[in-house]
Amino acid sequence: MKVDKIVENLFADYIDRIIYRFWDDPNSVFPKNNKTKVLFDNLKSTIKNNKRRRICLVQDCKLETVRKSHCISKKLFLQRIAENSMVLTPAFDYSKGKLILQQKGINEASTFPGYCENHEKLFLDFEKNGEFKNESHVNLQLFRTICREYYVKIFRKETLLLLLNDYLTNRDTSFLHAYKADPFGQLLEIKGMSIKSFSYSGRDEIESQINVQLRKIEKEIYEINQYYELCHGLLQNNDDFYTYGYIVDIEIPICLSGRANLHFNENGSFKNIIVFINILPTKNETFLTISSFKENEKYINQYLGKIIYNSESVINMIETWMVRGSDHWFIKPSIWNNLDETKRTKILADIHDIKYNIGTPYSIPIFIDLRKQINKSVNKPVKPMLMSVFCLLNVLMARGFTGKTLCANL
Repeated sequence: MKVDKIVENLFADYIDRIIYRFWDDPNSVFPKNNKTKVLFDNLKSTIKNNKRRRICLVQDCKLETVRKSHCISKKLFLQRIAENSMVLTPAFDYSKGKLILQQKGINEASTFPGYCENHEKLFLDFEKNGEFKNESHVNLQLFRTICREYYVKIFRKETLLLLLNDYLTNRDTSFLHAYKADPFGQLLEIKGMSIKSFSYSGRDEIESQINVQLRKIEKEIYEINQYYELCHGLLQNNDDFYTYGYIVDIEIPICLSGRANLHFNENGSFKNIIVFINILPTKNETFLTISSFKENEKYINQYLGKIIYNSESVINMIETWMVRGSDHWFIKPSIWNNLDETKRTKILADIHDIKYNIGTPYSIPIFIDLRKQINKSVNKPVKPMLMSVFCLLNVLMARGFTGKTLCANL
């Protein structure tokens, strides 16, 4: 065999050994802390990109957004629960590798680049007047909720694509450095067998995991897009949505706005209903709404009929929405800080558990003092407000529900 052929075979064997080493232990190829650097660089890019202006989410509008649109009103709701202008919200701590409750100022809380200056004015009626009181306001809040959910999914996809690109670039560069750093590789370089670039397309667990997440988010975008397309009818009160809500006559120190799932077993077949939930506290009362397509009206009513049986069950529903519904919520800091560490740790772990949906009540109480307070008013009468149809009012009265029914069919 010629010398050149021998060297060529040795070269191929050496490259294979680097790849096999990568399969056995990816860290053996990556420089120390290099993967962590990619993650944090991506995180910094994510934060930066989340603040940049985009195209307004209102259909057919081509104008640039403002940098920060509030999904949950700062003036009406977030200020009600803030302490020193701060609230707590779930966030993933990448340095600790776990979910925490992060402190956030109300100027930043629940913001996203959603609408242009013109379409920010859609919400002026209740933002400027400081009142949230009618069907149009409820529809606008639902519109906001759906738009933010749509934006979050699109942004998540962009972030994953950016992460994948950064990771692949860094991985191929690391392969090249691993080759050049090895004495055998250096010897081959002397012999004139130098690699200028390296592109790997084989097995990679991290790449596979990112692609799994991309396929998952593509499915979620498809699902939410149906709601996003139709939610614009809410702006004309000519819509495809059904909303049921309550005004509870006590101020509950939590703001929430997001998507949740309801699971049903219908004639032996699994059915998942996407719903949008809001918890909005104002002076001496709290608005609670749950919405979906009108075709899902019976499922919402069935759900509420099952879980709302007294005043305390309303608090339990709110706690369930926080843990098994949406993680886009903000709580008064002292409420969370007064829970013992064991409970806080368990609640944060349960938020990550996706086996359950809001149809399965959550068992760990969060608003302990509030439960005592709301039970004192258990015999107060139920008063309807903004009723479009009868829907469950007599059932709630018969159960001694404390609070006012807001909307049965908006």
